[in-house]
Amino acid sequence: ELPPAPAAPRADAEPQVAPPPAAPMDTAEALEAEAHGTFWREAGIFEPLNGAVPTRRWFVRTRDGKEVHPGSDAPRSAFDFWAEMFPMNFLKSIVNLTNRGLVSRRKATTSEGEIIKLFGVLLKK
Repeated sequence: ELPPAPAAPRADAEPQVAPPPAAPMDTAEALEAEAHGTFWREAGIFEPLNGAVPTRRWFVRTRDGKEVHPGSDAPRSAFDFWAEMFPMNFLKSIVNLTNRGLVSRRKATTSEGEIIKLFGVLLKK
């Protein structure tokens, strides 16, 4: 079944006319734009959309059950967070599958420590 045909424009409807071009803007005005009634600025919008968004305190739970959050006592690196959240049984799978490929190519096998070093290098970039 075909969708209904769009309604024809009414004869008494006013034609849509674009507003005249605005005068040249200075640099302060050039850093903002208005679209559909919302003003966008270089730093973002200042009007809440769909209501205010409450901030939430975030944290990462370590393997020993501690919550690490902004302002925690010990400074932590990206690798520290990765090490806490990365499942170690997955690391074992990575090593086993990598070693299968290396053995089939007659290359030296790797270890969990070497794979962890690789992730450390990748996270440091």
